Amino acid sequence: MNRALGLFDLLQSAPWPLVVLFGIVSQLGDVWFLLSLGSVLFLVGADTLGVDRRRGLFVFALGIAAVVFVEVIKAAFALPRPPGFPSGHALGERLARR
Repeated sequence: MNRALGLFDLLQSAPWPLVVLFGIVSQLGDVWFLLSLGSVLFLVGADTLGVDRRRGLFVFALGIAAVVFVEVIKAAFALPRPPGFPSGHALGERLARR
């Protein structure tokens, strides 16, 4: 049974600027981005950006929680991720939008 949506094939024929854009957007949910954003908001947010330091700490904690959750789920099921199924990036991106 193949549950793939054909997105990989579609991206193979997409113009390179679109592929680069998708690559950059996918990094917004990666743990390095969440931890970096949380750190910056915590360290300089209140003074420079007018953001409460607790929000930066919250974003940092979300990054840590996402990593822990994804790794626990991966270890518990020990199955390969099916094509088209959301990855850890998707969880991090969704958490960051909250």
